[in-house]
Amino acid sequence: MSTKSIDSEILSYLPLLGEGEKKSLLGVIETFLKLKKPDHGERVSIEQYNAELDEALARIKSGQYHTQEQAEAEINGW
Repeated sequence: MSTKSIDSEILSYLPLLGEGEKKSLLGVIETFLKLKKPDHGERVSIEQYNAELDEALARIKSGQYHTQEQAEAEINGW
């Protein structure tokens, strides 16, 4: 079954649902979308990786970083 036909079938059922059922369905859809959000474990392209490294190095060169002591002090405040 193609994506277009699935979309069409879903749309044909929506008018048959009550408000509570639609809210439930919306909650399920939102849950699926949250699960699809990229997490930090996904691979990035080499271009994105290099761009992130360049940005980090620029921040370090401009003095925008925390020392180990500052990081530990912040963690201890959690």
